[in-house]
Amino acid sequence: MPSANIQRALDRIKDKSAAQLQEVLYEGYGPGGVAILVEVATDNINRTYRKFACIQQTRRHIAEKGAVAFQFDHKGMIRVKGTGDDLMLQALDAGAEDVQEEGDESVIYTAPTDLAKVRDTLREAGLEVLEAELTHVPNTTVDITDKTPPAKSCVSWTP
Repeated sequence: MPSANIQRALDRIKDKSAAQLQEVLYEGYGPGGVAILVEVATDNINRTYRKFACIQQTRRHIAEKGAVAFQFDHKGMIRVKGTGDDLMLQALDAGAEDVQEEGDESVIYTAPTDLAKVRDTLREAGLEVLEAELTHVPNTTVDITDKTPPAKSCVSWTP
């Protein structure tokens, strides 16, 4: 997305007289039955839905509310540099729910309300926090066996 579009969206947020933004969660299925969640902030739900409605033409299907979301847990995710038992103990003591090692990094999962507290505690302990965000974590994963390249998306963003 061009930086000018991002700046325009930020300027709209700063302008108190502008329309209020609403958060919307769109649910759907992609090729191979893969569950998809798309979280957006919009000032016009109808216009945003029309942008997503054309996705039906690209072998992806919009689902009814609740049809996909139950397959995900809303969690805080913190990615830190390093691995090992000491890091895991520090994370759990800070309030983390789970720690998974990925190469030379660890991914720490927290309750959404504890994300900032755990992130700050880990930084104070001297760990290098690479990323911290709220995310939707799938309860199960599937291997995609469909070798057909995805069709070009019809969604174009012009905030």
